[in-house]
Amino acid sequence: MLTSKRLAEFFWEELTARPERAGEITERFLQALADNNLSYLLPQVGRYLEILAQRTKAERTTIVSFSHEPSGSSIEAVRKLVGASPDDPIVLKTDAELLGGFVAAYRQRVYDGSLRRKLEGLKGSLAK
Repeated sequence: MLTSKRLAEFFWEELTARPERAGEITERFLQALADNNLSYLLPQVGRYLEILAQRTKAERTTIVSFSHEPSGSSIEAVRKLVGASPDDPIVLKTDAELLGGFVAAYRQRVYDGSLRRKLEGLKGSLAK
């Protein structure tokens, strides 16, 4: 059975795969809904699209904790390291418990560039 959630997911997949054709995709999508007497689903499809947009934004947000106030070059270096685009949102935090360096989270991965982790790695290699 075709649901408003599935319609929204299909539409979202098409839009994100080919953003340069957003106008054409939208027109075809709306026409398909009208042709199949499904226009009444538009409000629900819209709500699902909002949810998908929020999830995408959250997934693309880089959260970075620094031991100090970071410079612009430090921020860009972390953004490049994690693979975030310049358009992706970034949240900066200062964490007094970090001895130095940073810890970043992006797309469900954690990147630990902290001094503590480096020291623990060095300690482990010396103990062998």
